[in-house]
Parts: sequence; C-alpha cells; structure tokens
Amino acid sequence: MATPVATNPDKCPEGAWQRRLFNGKCQLILQSADSAGEIVLEAVGEGLKPAQVTVKAN
Repeated sequence: MATPVATNPDKCPEGAWQRRLFNGKCQLILQSADSAGEIVLEAVGEGLKPAQVTVKAN
C-alpha cells in the first residue's frame, strides 16, 4: 500500500485554499483565529456533489 505524501503547502494564501486527494482521501488541519466562531468547510470536485460541514471553534 502506498504511503500518502502531501505535496500541497500546509498554509495557503487567503482565498487560495485547496487540497488534492490521495486515493480518495484528504487530510485537513484547522487553526482557529483569535476569536470563537464557526468555520464552514466546503468540499467540491468535478463530477461530485458539493458537501459542507460547520465546525465550532472555541
């Protein structure tokens, strides 16, 4: 089995956030800002239905 190797940078410029999949999987690391609130993640891909999840940051 192949070992996943991320070739994307861990941090992206504002508005340029995107990740590539490895065998259909993607790892995402979130870092909250200075204040609490909600983070909305959206996954989109060619031929797939978009999906969203909301995460509360304390």
